[in-house]
Amino acid sequence: DTWDGKPHAVHSTWFGILGEIGVPGFVTMMVLVACMWRMCLHSLKAAQAPEVDPRLKMSAVALLAGLASFCVSGTFLTQGTTWPLYVILALSVALDRALAPPDVEGEADFLPPPRPAPRAAVPRARTPPPPGDGGGREQGGQGEQGGHGS
Repeated sequence: DTWDGKPHAVHSTWFGILGEIGVPGFVTMMVLVACMWRMCLHSLKAAQAPEVDPRLKMSAVALLAGLASFCVSGTFLTQGTTWPLYVILALSVALDRALAPPDVEGEADFLPPPRPAPRAAVPRARTPPPPGDGGGREQGGQGEQGGHGS
Protein backbone atom coordinates (compact mmCIF):
# COMPACT_ATOMS: atom_id res chain seq x y z
CA ASP A 1 0.00 0.00 0.00
CA THR A 2 1.10 3.54 -0.67
CA TRP A 3 0.30 6.81 0.99
CA ASP A 4 -2.96 8.29 -0.29
CA GLY A 5 -1.90 11.93 0.13
CA LYS A 6 -4.39 12.65 2.91
CA PRO A 7 -3.29 13.66 6.41
CA HIS A 8 -3.66 10.95 9.01
CA ALA A 9 -3.58 11.19 12.79
CA VAL A 10 -0.79 9.49 14.67
CA HIS A 11 -3.18 8.65 17.53
CA SER A 12 -0.66 9.63 20.18
CA THR A 13 -0.17 13.02 21.77
CA TRP A 14 3.49 12.32 22.33
CA PHE A 15 4.23 11.26 18.74
CA GLY A 16 1.96 14.03 17.44
CA ILE A 17 3.97 16.71 19.24
CA LEU A 18 7.21 15.05 18.16
CA GLY A 19 6.08 14.93 14.52
CA GLU A 20 4.63 18.45 14.41
CA ILE A 21 7.28 20.51 16.20
CA GLY A 22 10.20 18.14 16.49
CA VAL A 23 12.49 17.23 19.34
CA PRO A 24 12.63 20.74 20.91
CA GLY A 25 8.83 20.85 21.09
CA PHE A 26 8.66 17.31 22.45
CA VAL A 27 11.22 18.10 25.15
CA THR A 28 9.33 21.28 26.03
CA MET A 29 6.07 19.32 26.27
CA MET A 30 7.69 16.70 28.50
CA VAL A 31 9.13 19.39 30.77
CA LEU A 32 5.70 21.05 30.96
CA VAL A 33 3.97 17.79 31.89
CA ALA A 34 6.71 16.91 34.42
CA CYS A 35 6.40 20.33 36.06
CA MET A 36 2.64 19.89 36.20
CA TRP A 37 3.07 16.49 37.89
CA ARG A 38 5.44 18.03 40.42
CA MET A 39 3.08 20.94 41.10
CA CYS A 40 0.05 18.66 41.48
CA LEU A 41 1.91 16.37 43.89
CA HIS A 42 3.11 19.39 45.88
CA SER A 43 -0.46 20.72 46.06
CA LEU A 44 -1.76 17.33 47.14
CA LYS A 45 0.84 17.16 49.92
CA ALA A 46 0.04 20.73 51.05
CA ALA A 47 -3.69 19.97 51.00
CA GLN A 48 -3.25 17.20 53.59
CA ALA A 49 -2.80 19.75 56.39
CA PRO A 50 -5.77 19.68 58.80
CA GLU A 51 -6.51 23.40 58.48
CA VAL A 52 -6.97 23.24 54.68
CA ASP A 53 -10.48 23.53 53.30
CA PRO A 54 -11.76 20.09 52.16
CA ARG A 55 -12.76 21.59 48.81
CA LEU A 56 -9.11 22.39 48.13
CA LYS A 57 -8.17 18.82 49.03
CA MET A 58 -10.69 17.49 46.52
CA SER A 59 -9.45 19.94 43.91
CA ALA A 60 -5.90 18.66 44.40
CA VAL A 61 -7.03 15.05 43.96
CA ALA A 62 -9.15 15.96 40.92
CA LEU A 63 -6.32 17.83 39.21
CA LEU A 64 -3.90 14.97 39.76
CA ALA A 65 -6.48 12.52 38.39
CA GLY A 66 -7.12 14.81 35.42
CA LEU A 67 -3.43 15.02 34.63
CA ALA A 68 -3.04 11.25 34.95
CA SER A 69 -5.99 10.67 32.64
CA PHE A 70 -4.55 13.13 30.11
CA CYS A 71 -1.22 11.29 30.11
CA VAL A 72 -2.85 7.87 29.70
CA SER A 73 -5.35 8.93 27.05
CA GLY A 74 -2.65 10.97 25.31
CA THR A 75 -0.91 7.72 24.52
CA PHE A 76 -3.88 6.66 22.38
CA LEU A 77 -5.35 10.00 21.23
CA THR A 78 -3.86 13.07 19.57
CA GLN A 79 -4.78 15.84 22.01
CA GLY A 80 -1.55 17.70 22.69
CA THR A 81 -2.86 20.96 21.31
CA THR A 82 -6.39 20.76 22.73
CA TRP A 83 -7.57 22.81 25.69
CA PRO A 84 -7.91 20.21 28.54
CA LEU A 85 -4.17 20.11 29.27
CA TYR A 86 -3.97 23.87 29.48
CA VAL A 87 -7.05 24.11 31.72
CA ILE A 88 -5.42 21.59 34.06
CA LEU A 89 -2.24 23.68 33.95
CA ALA A 90 -4.09 26.89 34.85
CA LEU A 91 -6.06 25.26 37.66
CA SER A 92 -2.90 23.59 39.01
CA VAL A 93 -1.10 26.93 39.20
CA ALA A 94 -4.12 28.55 40.87
CA LEU A 95 -4.40 25.75 43.43
CA ASP A 96 -0.67 25.81 44.14
CA ARG A 97 -0.85 29.56 44.81
CA ALA A 98 -3.96 29.13 46.97
CA LEU A 99 -2.24 26.51 49.12
CA ALA A 100 1.06 28.41 49.39
CA PRO A 101 1.84 29.92 52.78
CA PRO A 102 1.09 33.66 52.82
CA ASP A 103 4.64 34.66 53.73
CA VAL A 104 6.51 32.94 50.91
CA GLU A 105 9.82 34.70 50.44
CA GLY A 106 9.98 36.56 47.18
CA GLU A 107 6.21 36.78 46.81
CA ALA A 108 6.42 40.53 47.40
CA ASP A 109 8.24 40.78 44.07
CA PHE A 110 4.99 39.88 42.31
CA LEU A 111 2.71 42.16 44.31
CA PRO A 112 1.84 45.61 43.02
CA PRO A 113 3.24 48.56 44.97
CA PRO A 114 0.98 49.86 47.74
CA ARG A 115 -1.45 52.52 46.66
CA PRO A 116 -1.24 55.92 48.36
CA ALA A 117 -4.08 56.85 50.66
CA PRO A 118 -6.81 58.71 48.77
CA ARG A 119 -6.97 62.43 49.33
CA ALA A 120 -10.22 63.94 50.46
CA ALA A 121 -12.19 65.50 47.62
CA VAL A 122 -13.38 68.31 49.88
CA PRO A 123 -10.97 69.89 52.37
CA ARG A 124 -11.78 69.04 55.95
CA ALA A 125 -13.36 71.71 58.08
CA ARG A 126 -11.34 72.77 61.08
CA THR A 127 -12.70 71.44 64.28
CA PRO A 128 -12.90 73.92 67.15
CA PRO A 129 -10.59 73.26 70.08
CA PRO A 130 -12.21 71.66 73.11
CA PRO A 131 -13.42 74.08 75.80
CA GLY A 132 -10.87 75.06 78.41
CA ASP A 133 -7.70 74.42 76.42
CA GLY A 134 -6.63 78.07 76.37
CA GLY A 135 -7.72 78.75 72.84
CA GLY A 136 -9.44 82.01 73.80
CA ARG A 137 -12.92 80.68 73.23
CA GLU A 138 -14.01 80.13 76.76
CA GLN A 139 -17.51 81.13 77.75
CA GLY A 140 -17.86 84.79 78.43
CA GLY A 141 -14.65 85.63 76.59
CA GLN A 142 -14.31 87.88 73.63
CA GLY A 143 -14.10 84.93 71.25
CA GLU A 144 -17.86 84.46 71.52
CA GLN A 145 -18.59 88.03 70.46
CA GLY A 146 -16.16 88.24 67.61
CA GLY A 147 -13.93 90.98 69.12
CA HIS A 148 -10.17 90.98 68.89
CA GLY A 149 -9.50 92.08 72.46
CA SER A 150 -6.68 94.29 73.57
